[in-house]
Amino acid sequence: MEFVERIKAKAAEEIKTIVLPEAAEERNIKAANQIIKEGFAKLVLIGNPDQIHHLASEYYLDEIGKATIVAPENNPKRGVRRIDAEAACQQRTDPRTG
Repeated sequence: MEFVERIKAKAAEEIKTIVLPEAAEERNIKAANQIIKEGFAKLVLIGNPDQIHHLASEYYLDEIGKATIVAPENNPKRGVRRIDAEAACQQRTDPRTG
């Protein structure tokens, strides 16, 4: 069994969830369809549901309907505070912050 096939087989034993941002990009939506078809993970696609369904139809991707699609504006964690990289670095190196 090839390396990739062994990884897929192992993943299928313990189904995990993969979250794919930018799901409306061609490579991401095609990869998502293949993952669903092969059944080794559950998927959450982040993007506009109408756009994702339209692209799935355009590319003849028949498995996308089995994924959970979350519009970013409806994300329950939307209000989570993000720290930019510069602030995070300063916080780690600033002796005043301990």
